[in-house]
Amino acid sequence: MSFLVPHLTRRPAGGLLLLLGALGAALPVSAAVTDPFGYVAYNIPGGARRLVGVPLIRDGTHSDKVSSVSAQRIALPTPVQASYFGGAATLMVQVRAGTKEGEGVHAGMTFTATGYEGNELILDSSPSGLIAPGDTVALFPNYNLTTLFGPDNTFGLQAGDSAEEADTVSLWNAASQTSRIFYLRTGEGWREAGHEAAGDRGGVTISFPEAIMVKRRSASPLNLVVQGMVPMPLEQRYFHALPGRNLISAPFSMAATVADYGLYQEGGAPFSVIAGDSAPEADTIRFSNSTTATESEIIYYRSGHGWRVAGSGGDASATPVELGQAMDFQRVGNAGFIRVLGIVGPESAPLRVMASSPTPVETPTVPILNLQPGPGSLRIGWSGEAGASYQIQCRPPGAAWQNLGGEVVATEGVTTTVRPVTGGGELRIVKK
Repeated sequence: MSFLVPHLTRRPAGGLLLLLGALGAALPVSAAVTDPFGYVAYNIPGGARRLVGVPLIRDGTHSDKVSSVSAQRIALPTPVQASYFGGAATLMVQVRAGTKEGEGVHAGMTFTATGYEGNELILDSSPSGLIAPGDTVALFPNYNLTTLFGPDNTFGLQAGDSAEEADTVSLWNAASQTSRIFYLRTGEGWREAGHEAAGDRGGVTISFPEAIMVKRRSASPLNLVVQGMVPMPLEQRYFHALPGRNLISAPFSMAATVADYGLYQEGGAPFSVIAGDSAPEADTIRFSNSTTATESEIIYYRSGHGWRVAGSGGDASATPVELGQAMDFQRVGNAGFIRVLGIVGPESAPLRVMASSPTPVETPTVPILNLQPGPGSLRIGWSGEAGASYQIQCRPPGAAWQNLGGEVVATEGVTTTVRPVTGGGELRIVKK
């Protein structure tokens, strides 16, 4: 698994990279840089079943200040447009800034909009006390099966005449505690197992921050690349947990261990995991780690003792936290939002600056015009000077810039090249 973090090139016309300032005049000046653009590269071994995180989001469509809040809705100053949904059935609504000069307590909280009427968005849970008039929200269309896996089966999922023959993608519904299974039927596109007569299911939505379960039937590995924007602000995230099992894409964070995540708050305050004297009495988590293709122990927060391993009671505070991983989260209490810290310690200070500065803090780079995922790779396109040489570089967090392949001589128009994404870090294109 690899994860590409902040890239501050401003978005060119028609380009993929997102310039927050272009989302709407309501965004504060401090946000007038790109959201960090990223990818997560997963390798699913042949015959294996893996929980895959989708912690990134599609290009944003709109940003505005909230004009009013009701039991299950928020209103914007202008009518909501169907285009905001980007062809998906649901929309991700993220609080970017509160009414207190951009430092709202609930910045980083996300809701799912299931529909709209006039200038109101209909949400999947109540925003009362969590969103206030004057808060700035950003809207992002969710992925569906077609936009995530590509209209032409970008990653080479194995198709078949039934779910028993094809690779499958399972979507878990935490509200009903049930799962739906989808597969590519030979020559017909996406179908739902047991409901094939219903026809194409490519538009089925994967609402942020859901994780998906992928079952590989073929003996060869599946190289899946998820790309998109890292939702800001970076300082904190919230995920919504319903009673019972939740399959969640772990929020982007620079935390190295579960103890750094800050999931537990003393006194059982709101936005905290529920602690208990044993795992059956507490919220539990099992992380799915793509780097090692393994799952962590089941862990929980024991009152007065910190993070513990279920069963053995061993110290679990150092359980590694990976970028882009997924988690199987069991909620023992009522539905609620749980906070995750995004910036931990001085080593994250450069990312804080990059996420909040109104101007790029790195050497100006050549704008990336298009970026498309492939099996274990990214196709990168840019417009350069014909005959000039360019070098694509990446920088893992905390490391120096390094060349990603050799130099490329630009041609007239847009130059494209494919680079394998086995590493991680920031991405830039430098003219030599």
